[in-house]
Amino acid sequence: MRVQPLIVASTVIMASFVFCAKDSISIAVDLSNYFYFLSLLGLANE
Repeated sequence: MRVQPLIVASTVIMASFVFCAKDSISIAVDLSNYFYFLSLLGLANE
């Protein structure tokens, strides 16, 4: 097993993660707002 492809793969993964960090944060905020809205609906239905 060569080390070079592993370094390249990890570098590509880190670069794509940093590139998508803003999108991931906005998606996480949207998801938390969505689940909060669902919990409010659940409380309203009870």
